[in-house]
Amino acid sequence: MNILEAGNNNRKRERRARLAHICSGMVARPGRIVMGQPRSPLSLSIIISCLQYIPLVVKPDEIPRLVIFTVSALFVGSLSAAQRGATESLRRARDDLRGTVKELQKTNEALHAESLERKHAEEALRHAQGDLARVSRITTLGELTASLAHEVNSTDCRCGHQRQYVFAMAYA
Repeated sequence: MNILEAGNNNRKRERRARLAHICSGMVARPGRIVMGQPRSPLSLSIIISCLQYIPLVVKPDEIPRLVIFTVSALFVGSLSAAQRGATESLRRARDDLRGTVKELQKTNEALHAESLERKHAEEALRHAQGDLARVSRITTLGELTASLAHEVNSTDCRCGHQRQYVFAMAYA
Protein backbone atom coordinates (compact mmCIF):
# COMPACT_ATOMS: atom_id res chain seq x y z
CA MET A 1 0.00 0.00 0.00
CA ASN A 2 1.44 3.34 -0.94
CA ILE A 3 1.18 6.68 0.88
CA LEU A 4 -1.77 7.98 -1.22
CA GLU A 5 -3.84 4.87 -0.58
CA ALA A 6 -3.07 5.09 3.14
CA GLY A 7 -4.21 8.77 3.21
CA ASN A 8 -7.43 7.90 1.36
CA ASN A 9 -8.09 5.02 3.73
CA ASN A 10 -7.55 7.31 6.72
CA ARG A 11 -9.97 9.87 5.32
CA LYS A 12 -12.52 7.16 4.61
CA ARG A 13 -12.12 5.85 8.14
CA GLU A 14 -12.56 9.34 9.59
CA ARG A 15 -15.67 9.94 7.47
CA ARG A 16 -17.09 6.58 8.50
CA ALA A 17 -16.32 7.34 12.14
CA ARG A 18 -18.10 10.71 11.91
CA LEU A 19 -21.13 9.10 10.30
CA ALA A 20 -21.12 6.42 12.95
CA HIS A 21 -20.92 9.10 15.64
CA ILE A 22 -23.88 10.88 14.10
CA CYS A 23 -25.80 7.62 13.83
CA SER A 24 -26.56 7.31 17.53
CA GLY A 25 -23.23 6.50 19.06
CA MET A 26 -22.41 3.31 17.19
CA VAL A 27 -18.70 3.07 16.69
CA ALA A 28 -17.57 0.97 13.76
CA ARG A 29 -14.52 -1.14 14.39
CA PRO A 30 -13.17 -3.83 12.15
CA GLY A 31 -15.05 -7.05 12.81
CA ARG A 32 -17.57 -5.80 15.37
CA ILE A 33 -19.91 -2.99 16.40
CA VAL A 34 -19.60 -1.26 19.74
CA MET A 35 -22.93 0.17 20.71
CA GLY A 36 -23.15 3.31 22.79
CA GLN A 37 -25.89 5.62 23.96
CA PRO A 38 -27.85 7.23 21.13
CA ARG A 39 -26.80 10.84 20.65
CA SER A 40 -30.12 11.92 19.20
CA PRO A 41 -33.45 10.31 18.32
CA LEU A 42 -33.15 8.33 15.12
CA SER A 43 -35.64 7.22 12.58
CA LEU A 44 -35.33 4.09 10.50
CA SER A 45 -34.39 6.09 7.40
CA ILE A 46 -31.48 7.79 9.18
CA ILE A 47 -30.17 4.46 10.50
CA ILE A 48 -30.42 2.87 7.06
CA SER A 49 -28.74 5.83 5.35
CA CYS A 50 -25.93 5.81 7.91
CA LEU A 51 -25.43 2.08 7.65
CA GLN A 52 -25.18 2.29 3.86
CA TYR A 53 -21.99 4.34 4.10
CA ILE A 54 -20.40 2.42 6.93
CA PRO A 55 -19.13 -0.96 5.93
CA LEU A 56 -19.70 -3.02 9.04
CA VAL A 57 -18.58 -6.53 9.60
CA VAL A 58 -20.93 -8.08 12.09
CA LYS A 59 -20.12 -11.39 13.66
CA PRO A 60 -23.04 -13.79 13.69
CA ASP A 61 -23.17 -13.87 17.48
CA GLU A 62 -23.57 -10.03 17.56
CA ILE A 63 -26.61 -9.95 15.24
CA PRO A 64 -29.11 -10.20 18.14
CA ARG A 65 -27.38 -7.24 19.82
CA LEU A 66 -27.56 -5.27 16.56
CA VAL A 67 -31.27 -6.08 16.19
CA ILE A 68 -31.95 -5.13 19.81
CA PHE A 69 -30.01 -1.91 19.35
CA THR A 70 -31.89 -1.07 16.16
CA VAL A 71 -35.27 -1.77 17.76
CA SER A 72 -34.34 0.23 20.86
CA ALA A 73 -33.11 3.12 18.68
CA LEU A 74 -36.43 3.09 16.81
CA PHE A 75 -38.33 2.91 20.10
CA VAL A 76 -36.32 5.82 21.55
CA GLY A 77 -36.90 7.78 18.35
CA SER A 78 -40.65 7.20 18.49
CA LEU A 79 -40.72 8.10 22.19
CA SER A 80 -38.76 11.25 21.47
CA ALA A 81 -41.15 12.20 18.67
CA ALA A 82 -44.10 11.57 20.98
CA GLN A 83 -42.42 13.65 23.68
CA ARG A 84 -41.85 16.51 21.23
CA GLY A 85 -45.48 16.31 20.16
CA ALA A 86 -46.67 16.27 23.76
CA THR A 87 -44.37 19.17 24.63
CA GLU A 88 -45.69 21.20 21.70
CA SER A 89 -49.26 20.34 22.66
CA LEU A 90 -48.59 21.41 26.24
CA ARG A 91 -47.02 24.67 25.03
CA ARG A 92 -50.07 25.43 22.90
CA ALA A 93 -52.39 24.55 25.78
CA ARG A 94 -50.36 26.77 28.15
CA ASP A 95 -50.52 29.65 25.67
CA ASP A 96 -54.27 29.16 25.26
CA LEU A 97 -54.66 29.03 29.02
CA ARG A 98 -52.70 32.26 29.44
CA GLY A 99 -54.93 33.96 26.87
CA THR A 100 -58.04 32.65 28.60
CA VAL A 101 -56.76 33.80 31.99
CA LYS A 102 -56.10 37.30 30.61
CA GLU A 103 -59.60 37.44 29.12
CA LEU A 104 -61.11 36.27 32.40
CA GLN A 105 -59.11 38.87 34.34
CA LYS A 106 -60.38 41.63 32.03
CA THR A 107 -63.94 40.33 32.37
CA ASN A 108 -63.54 40.13 36.15
CA GLU A 109 -62.30 43.73 36.29
CA ALA A 110 -65.21 44.88 34.12
CA LEU A 111 -67.69 43.02 36.33
CA HIS A 112 -66.11 44.52 39.44
CA ALA A 113 -66.38 48.03 37.97
CA GLU A 114 -70.00 47.34 36.96
CA SER A 115 -70.75 46.05 40.48
CA LEU A 116 -69.32 49.22 42.05
CA GLU A 117 -71.31 51.37 39.63
CA ARG A 118 -74.47 49.44 40.48
CA LYS A 119 -73.84 49.88 44.22
CA HIS A 120 -73.38 53.64 43.74
CA ALA A 121 -76.58 53.79 41.68
CA GLU A 122 -78.51 51.85 44.35
CA GLU A 123 -77.19 54.20 47.05
CA ALA A 124 -78.25 57.22 44.97
CA LEU A 125 -81.67 55.62 44.47
CA ARG A 126 -82.11 55.08 48.22
CA HIS A 127 -81.09 58.69 48.86
CA ALA A 128 -83.53 59.97 46.22
CA GLN A 129 -86.32 57.80 47.66
CA GLY A 130 -85.63 59.24 51.14
CA ASP A 131 -85.75 62.78 49.76
CA LEU A 132 -88.99 61.99 47.93
CA ALA A 133 -90.56 60.58 51.11
CA ARG A 134 -89.61 63.74 53.06
CA VAL A 135 -91.00 65.99 50.33
CA SER A 136 -94.18 63.92 50.25
CA ARG A 137 -94.60 64.23 54.05
CA ILE A 138 -93.98 67.99 53.93
CA THR A 139 -96.44 68.37 51.05
CA THR A 140 -99.08 66.38 52.92
CA LEU A 141 -98.48 68.47 56.04
CA GLY A 142 -98.82 71.65 53.98
CA GLU A 143 -102.10 70.46 52.46
CA LEU A 144 -103.43 69.58 55.93
CA THR A 145 -102.39 72.99 57.25
CA ALA A 146 -104.06 74.75 54.33
CA SER A 147 -107.22 72.71 54.82
CA LEU A 148 -107.32 73.52 58.55
CA ALA A 149 -106.66 77.20 57.89
CA HIS A 150 -109.49 77.27 55.39
CA GLU A 151 -111.87 75.61 57.85
CA VAL A 152 -110.85 77.96 60.64
CA ASN A 153 -111.24 81.01 58.41
CA SER A 154 -114.60 79.91 57.07
CA THR A 155 -115.95 79.18 60.55
CA ASP A 156 -114.57 82.46 61.82
CA CYS A 157 -116.22 84.31 58.96
CA ARG A 158 -119.61 82.74 59.65
CA CYS A 159 -119.27 83.48 63.32
CA GLY A 160 -118.40 87.08 62.51
CA HIS A 161 -121.47 87.48 60.23
CA GLN A 162 -123.74 85.94 62.81
CA ARG A 163 -122.36 88.24 65.54
CA GLN A 164 -122.99 91.28 63.40
CA TYR A 165 -126.54 90.07 62.79
CA VAL A 166 -127.13 89.50 66.50
CA PHE A 167 -125.77 93.00 67.35
CA ALA A 168 -127.86 94.57 64.62
CA MET A 169 -131.00 92.89 65.87
CA ALA A 170 -130.29 93.74 69.45
CA TYR A 171 -129.57 97.41 68.86
CA ALA A 172 -132.20 97.92 66.20
